[in-house]
Amino acid sequence: STLDRSSAASDVYKRQKLKSLLDSGRCYVETKGLDSTPRQRNCIGLQDDEHYYLFADTTHSEVRKLCAEQGEHFSISKNELLRQLRKEGLLLSRTSRNTVSVRDNSNTVVNVAMLNKLKMEERLSGDLYRPTAEVG
Repeated sequence: STLDRSSAASDVYKRQKLKSLLDSGRCYVETKGLDSTPRQRNCIGLQDDEHYYLFADTTHSEVRKLCAEQGEHFSISKNELLRQLRKEGLLLSRTSRNTVSVRDNSNTVVNVAMLNKLKMEERLSGDLYRPTAEVG
């Protein structure tokens, strides 16, 4: 498979799948701190101006389902995916764990994968629109 040949290509692929989940309306993230109706089953996390706080199990499961529906096999485990996101500098944690505890909108403590929103968006736009020359 071409996805296995290059870890960079594989990383681009994984980020694009996450973006597809959100863009399609299939899944959503709530704005952290806003009172809202009870969370729907297709909610994969929270967001604020700087971070995505993703429910790792739910997000991983939804990406796997999306790939299966598209006839693709997403074989990477949740923990390996979190390790790769951390290695890329997208996942933020103050400890050796790949998740952090935050309060959700119902004031319940939840464990989430905290991702740098700006870096995620830069990588996604960079993947789609590669600059033709380096600036600098």
